[in-house]
Amino acid sequence: MLSTFYVLRALADEWHALIPGSAVADVYSQHPGELSIEVTGTTNATLRARLTGPLRFVIADPQSARARRNVATVLEPLRGQKVTGVRVADRDRILYLDFSDARLALTIFGGKANAVLLDQSGNVVDRFRSVGDDMAPRARSAPDPSVWMERARTLLHESAGVSQSAAKLARALNPLMNKLLSAECVFRFGNEQVATDDELERLVGVVASVDAESMAARHPAVYWDGDRPVALSLLTLQHLGERSPHLNREVFDTVSEASRVFAKRALAWSRYDQQVGPIKTTATRDRDKQLARVEAISAELARPSRADEYERLGHILMAAPMTQIPDGERRDLVSITLPDPFDENKPTTVAVAPGLSAVENAQRYYEKARSARLSREHAEERVLAMVRELDELQQTVDVLEAVSGPDSLRALKKESPDLVSRVLSSRADAKPEIPYRRYDLGSGYEVWVGRNAKQNDELTTRAARKFDLWLHARGVPGSHVVLRRPNRSATIPDHYVERAAQIAAYHSKARGSGLVPVIVAEKKYVRKPRGAAPGTVLVDRQRVVIVEPGVPAETT
Repeated sequence: MLSTFYVLRALADEWHALIPGSAVADVYSQHPGELSIEVTGTTNATLRARLTGPLRFVIADPQSARARRNVATVLEPLRGQKVTGVRVADRDRILYLDFSDARLALTIFGGKANAVLLDQSGNVVDRFRSVGDDMAPRARSAPDPSVWMERARTLLHESAGVSQSAAKLARALNPLMNKLLSAECVFRFGNEQVATDDELERLVGVVASVDAESMAARHPAVYWDGDRPVALSLLTLQHLGERSPHLNREVFDTVSEASRVFAKRALAWSRYDQQVGPIKTTATRDRDKQLARVEAISAELARPSRADEYERLGHILMAAPMTQIPDGERRDLVSITLPDPFDENKPTTVAVAPGLSAVENAQRYYEKARSARLSREHAEERVLAMVRELDELQQTVDVLEAVSGPDSLRALKKESPDLVSRVLSSRADAKPEIPYRRYDLGSGYEVWVGRNAKQNDELTTRAARKFDLWLHARGVPGSHVVLRRPNRSATIPDHYVERAAQIAAYHSKARGSGLVPVIVAEKKYVRKPRGAAPGTVLVDRQRVVIVEPGVPAETT
């Protein structure tokens, strides 16, 4: 809205009465895509032209000055030139600054927006941006209002009787209108669609009226949502007054002043949105996730430890060492009934692995008890660390929720500079989220699990390091699983390998089995054959562990 033809035309008229006679003292760029021309004499100001990004403008800023560093000097032939005039192309968005021996053409729209310096003959001397060709920009005047009716009839008749969007027709008739002005035309027209010649004629009249008001208006207004600028217009926007009554309308004496206030405030909000918006969203999401993890693992710790039950079953088996264990596949557990010496020898059902003796099955339960106790100890350590991290995340969210805009952020930076700096930098520097399912086993050990064939492929071929352990349920479809070492030289304790194997078994088609054999190999011995489908690998050196499927409470 700052680079519409109507605003540029009004700016050119105001500047033409003020700037001629001033000399160019400096030309530089201290922001990407922004050109600054410092003039002194009859007017002392910096003409700033922002030519890239969603917010584009040309303003006269008396408070802007050249920074001491990170500044590029540009368009040097302009230095010392005197401004002789300011004008805009006939019904086109090209602003010309005329100088004693040159002319600067500013195009502030499209991907090739630029500031092109021309000599008196119209030849290109220099360009601010290295885009487009070396030709001088050519004005393409929008259709004159005198031909709009004929143009409108052609467009309507080409639609073969189908009603047309009034907003699209308004912009087709007068391409100088942006969405804001076309919305005003539709509001004044009173209908979203145009179907008849009478309606068409009425729409043309509305478009002509809005065009004439925009050409003649000289008391611009900025519409504010709180202290955020949402619109600048040279005429009263009836549709905003009707549909957005909460907006405040501030009238300015000059277009130059209104444009400057709007642009500088919009830039402040743009920087705020880019800096704080994503961080606030991420911090809130991370806080909620961490809270859910803490609650889940705390609920798991609140339950009675399974270690005692495993140990009790081991004792029951050791009390009857000569018990005959049925034959069968080891992976399929079977149930037997034994007297429980701890409960008046009442019959108790014990799940055992065929092919192992009673003593060997007892040892298996003792090992499971030891593993469960170790896992519980690590879980207790993890939950304390997670609570500390949750407190930090909550503090971050509290800081960000206290900030409601550029002014409150600036005030908070003055009040608590170290806190704001830590919050903004810590979230901005946060590592990208890992796409795989992730389990934290404690002490720096993590298990990563692929969610699908594509992720399995990426996890194994790209994310896993050579010294990590790779796991997969043997003989059945399932996820690729990687147990990540804290460092290359770390020796992985057996209970971590068993825990990772349980996770691999759980994320496989054998999840419902009692015992599942799982392949374990160092990643350096796992390779993908050339041309193989995603997830297909060959394992050169491997061992097999047999585990019950299961996952820890904490997962991401």
